[in-house]
Amino acid sequence: MIEAADQVHHTSKDSRFCNLCGEALGATYQVYEHAGSGRRLAICNACANRKVVCTSCGAPLADGHAQLSDGRPICSSCRTSAVDDVLTARRLYEQVIGVVDRELGLRVHRRPGFGLYSHGDMQRLQAALSQSPGGGGHLLGVYTKLGSQREIAVETGLPRLLMIKVIAHEYGHAWQGENCPFLTDVQLLEGFCEWVAYKVMGAVGAEAVQTRQLMAQGFYGNALRRIVALEVEGGIEAVLHTVRSP
Repeated sequence: MIEAADQVHHTSKDSRFCNLCGEALGATYQVYEHAGSGRRLAICNACANRKVVCTSCGAPLADGHAQLSDGRPICSSCRTSAVDDVLTARRLYEQVIGVVDRELGLRVHRRPGFGLYSHGDMQRLQAALSQSPGGGGHLLGVYTKLGSQREIAVETGLPRLLMIKVIAHEYGHAWQGENCPFLTDVQLLEGFCEWVAYKVMGAVGAEAVQTRQLMAQGFYGNALRRIVALEVEGGIEAVLHTVRSP
């Protein structure tokens, strides 16, 4: 995530030249701080108005910027953590399956396939399934079942931790399909999957992501807190008993 400041006067923290075009900075300019890498960009006002921005963090991009495999622009900082090839994504998928088995004892006997899709493909899939993520926005991942075919579809280019979180959430839906197919409480359905992702995040050392999950406002935050309360009260078995109950 990039955090942008209002126009600021020159400080000793910044170069005297624009980090995009190389021109000398004026009396005022824009500063962007990349929360993930700590990178600080000092950008002249002309470059701050560029139309091409990073698809991940929103920072303005210079000419010759990098692109994801589906053509979306991305900055160099975000590109280092973006998962944009199917082999790497499949390794993360296998990692998630191992963590869920080891930490929660959950196994999907009919393992779904895994696909990495472009942003445009995910938009079309979202429209076909008539699904919208809580709070709006576009679909990052989904578990689909068509006849005997089952697949977890994830958008390419997601940062590594976000991709792990999305895969874990959708793997939770795959487990539900085998173990509690008649569960209709939407908050329980989605809260359980957020909880699976929450536990995976803890197992891979992403405590900051866990904190953001627990503090999230709206449907998914409330749903996760409901499941966490069940776990606090009765452990993992209490969670599984609740979602398995008709």
